[in-house]
Amino acid sequence: IKPLPGATQFLTWLRKRTELIIVSDTFKEFADPIMEKLGRPTLFCNSLSIDHLGSIHGYHLRQHDGKKRVVEALQNLNYKVIAIGDSYNDINMLRKAEAGILYRPPGNVVNDHGDLPIADSYDELKKIICGILAPDTEN
Repeated sequence: IKPLPGATQFLTWLRKRTELIIVSDTFKEFADPIMEKLGRPTLFCNSLSIDHLGSIHGYHLRQHDGKKRVVEALQNLNYKVIAIGDSYNDINMLRKAEAGILYRPPGNVVNDHGDLPIADSYDELKKIICGILAPDTEN
């Protein structure tokens, strides 16, 4: 699996401006190859139990509503959080963060949560983030 076109450049751009943590509902074992291609950003996600033969025999969810809980934990450490997500499973995180942004969401999510800023490209996402980090600066 390859990163989406522009993803690596976007993450490089973002890391020059702020800290980056990816929070996902996926499993470390599935995400690991793409994380390597993205330069190993910090990833908080779930994990699988794999036996000595390499077969999956279970899974471990880090915690219930983990995305929102990561935002709360960072806020408890006095960090301001910008959260980016695309679907219903991200809404609690987006609403809890100081700034939540929908990135390329499906229409039903826009219909239900269109009050959140929406970006459909990395350039749009950069503009929104720049406005949050330093309202007077662009790229």
